[in-house]
Amino acid sequence: MLKGDKFIMKLEAVCVSFRNLAIMFDKIITIFDDFTRSERMQHLEQLAREKGIPFQKKASFGIQNTAIKGFKIFSGKGSKRLIGILSPVSANFAGKIRFYDYLVTRDLETKTHSIIEVTMPVLDTDYFMIEPKGTISKMKSIFVSHPLIFPGMKTFHSKYEIHSEEADDTSVLKKSALSLMARHSGITCEAMD
Repeated sequence: MLKGDKFIMKLEAVCVSFRNLAIMFDKIITIFDDFTRSERMQHLEQLAREKGIPFQKKASFGIQNTAIKGFKIFSGKGSKRLIGILSPVSANFAGKIRFYDYLVTRDLETKTHSIIEVTMPVLDTDYFMIEPKGTISKMKSIFVSHPLIFPGMKTFHSKYEIHSEEADDTSVLKKSALSLMARHSGITCEAMD
């Protein structure tokens, strides 16, 4: 059994070991990112240079705006980071747009999600989410019918489900965006004020 100063010294040694382990893990992740995503990063960097778009190679998730951390895509544990961040600026748009790959590594498995983040000062909506229907939702829709929020968009409704606190929340959606989602599978859209 350790007493007094010996216990404190042992505890400090353990803390230093965990800190060193975390630093080593971050370095391994960085090497992995650089090795496996270098071609995509080069294409994004070239696109940014050609179009005059501000580009950032990598950013820590921890330093990102608190507002985006409330979205479902960012929940969960693991080592989180953003890479290949394009931030186009437009005089015709009052908000902010960023395109990036969000990577999360957990249990030595890395998952990548391509994100389009749009921040608008005039967007006034409660939280809503549009996500691809899972198997259970698809089977359920065969037996139980719900009124369609967008009646003319049957293809969209067959592939996606909308989670919303209020029906009005989806009024910010344009039919052209829903048609785009209907043509492509696997897109998730989240919005909140």
